[in-house]
Amino acid sequence: MKLRAALAVVAALTVSACGFRPLYGTSSIPEGAESAFGAIRIAPVPPTNDSDRIGYLVSDALDHALHTPGHNEAARYELKLALADERRGLSIQDDSSTTRYNYRLTADWTLVPVGSSAALASGRAETTSSYNVVDSQYATQIARKDAEERAAREIAEQIKLRLAVALIEKSPGEGGAAAPPSVQNP
Repeated sequence: MKLRAALAVVAALTVSACGFRPLYGTSSIPEGAESAFGAIRIAPVPPTNDSDRIGYLVSDALDHALHTPGHNEAARYELKLALADERRGLSIQDDSSTTRYNYRLTADWTLVPVGSSAALASGRAETTSSYNVVDSQYATQIARKDAEERAAREIAEQIKLRLAVALIEKSPGEGGAAAPPSVQNP
């Protein structure tokens, strides 16, 4: 038993000494990134094909993901978004009724310094969520809105992770790259 405990301590020290950080844990965001996130202003999002509700949902999810309490920095960057969404019938019955939809949301984003038009970073985030169509119209509407909210939260998380990468690459001590980084889906 003592040997297992000793091995666990040695493994933990070895992994922490090499700079390992979990990708989706809170420690995956590097030091200083929280204040850099706090300096990002989210530009108004233009309406999508359906409505401006999706723009609001993505903007709100980004606001929650980037702006943590206690990190109220002056805006140094502006995040511009262009959203596109589509609904596609996935399960079509013999009587031509659709019983399941895929909702696909795509966000093209650009991070620019305030007062500049040169892009610091840009990329694309995409996600798909599904919902069922049932006999109750109310339940179907709730399922559809839930799918939109899940997609908005997923897009916000993808953009947050890509912004962290872009801000690390553009840290002041490194001088930055000649061209702005473009961060795409893997």
